[in-house]
Amino acid sequence: MRILVRIRASSHLIARMEKRKITSEAYFRMLMILYAAMVMSQFTLVGTMIFLQQTGEIGSADPSLTPLWMYALIAGATLGILGSNVIGNMLIVKARSKPTLAEKLRGYQTASIIRYALLELPTALGMVGFFSSGQYWYFLFTGIAIAFFLLIIPRKDKICEVLQLNHEEIQLVNDPKAVIMEQEISND
Repeated sequence: MRILVRIRASSHLIARMEKRKITSEAYFRMLMILYAAMVMSQFTLVGTMIFLQQTGEIGSADPSLTPLWMYALIAGATLGILGSNVIGNMLIVKARSKPTLAEKLRGYQTASIIRYALLELPTALGMVGFFSSGQYWYFLFTGIAIAFFLLIIPRKDKICEVLQLNHEEIQLVNDPKAVIMEQEISND
């Protein structure tokens, strides 16, 4: 009896799920919003740190921490940038082998999120180094990370190229009103 009740409850939940159609235009707008938010978060962090330092809110910096943070930052920046490339490319290769356009684009989205997160590591470490030592040269690593961000802007033509989309898939991607995937959403 309990099993039957659970099955009915589960089927009721499944029935309440709805599929939302995502157009090419909506997908690429979402990718650009995600990208812009990640880039702007870095600029906001840098601006906030400079403002706090200029207004004296950060307090006195400890220059003795400079060598420690220098090594940590170089290691973290290297790992973040290399990891972004290596892991991002591995995930893109995996996405490329998916059978449907929707799966390929979801894989690309996942790869992008991981790439962006790893590229934020040098910025975060640079800000901690600046906060603890007061040395402005830590912003160099932030600039390098942002430069790498600018190299991976999610453009349609680049995405079609890296995912090695076929002619039909490219036509769907280039048609702003074409439904390229569906997403299950709950009506609750």
